[in-house]
Amino acid sequence: MPLVDVRTLSSPPVIGRYYKVPCLQKDGRWWPVTGEKHEDLDYIGFEPAHFHLDVRFIPPQLIRGYSTRYGPYGHFFASVMHDGKTEGGWIDCGKPALRARLCYRDWPRYPAVFRKLHEAYKSAKLAACRVCPHRGYPLNQVTPRDGKLICPLHGLVWDAKSGANVQVQPCKTPDNANLSAPFDRICAEAKSIEKAANKIHAQRVIRKSEARA
Repeated sequence: MPLVDVRTLSSPPVIGRYYKVPCLQKDGRWWPVTGEKHEDLDYIGFEPAHFHLDVRFIPPQLIRGYSTRYGPYGHFFASVMHDGKTEGGWIDCGKPALRARLCYRDWPRYPAVFRKLHEAYKSAKLAACRVCPHRGYPLNQVTPRDGKLICPLHGLVWDAKSGANVQVQPCKTPDNANLSAPFDRICAEAKSIEKAANKIHAQRVIRKSEARA
């Protein structure tokens, strides 16, 4: 069965299943990204054009490394792949290519609140298509939590039923149940999921080979 392009989903990806995911290459590794390339000068003051990392498809051992470097969960979940700046100008970070990736987890809650951004959209409302009006991210891929949808790009919060914007207070860490557990347990759970998914994939390959014989 061909893998589904994660960008075409009308619901959240299933943990433990493989998908085609847009990825950018850096330091010899393909990193999953999500959303369109954009700048954030308006409300956030971040100049480089960038993509956001798609943490749903990043292996646990890589999250462990970033968590150690930046503190538990914090900045890692807001990390981006951005253009590089030199004396001659900006160097394009590249165009994503589709790669097969395993879904390890759901989206965490966004770890920061950009007050100017939230203030600018306090009177906005989601359309029936559930697309965030800030950068057009498809929120039908986001699992509602406590009746709210949180955009994974910049943390705007919306009422899942009415579509109204919800003003929130800054939070230091995500409150996703998977990510509030001890980190070693998170890694163990993700590795278990990966092992099970690889076993299923191997069984499918064997069945196809037997069918052709």
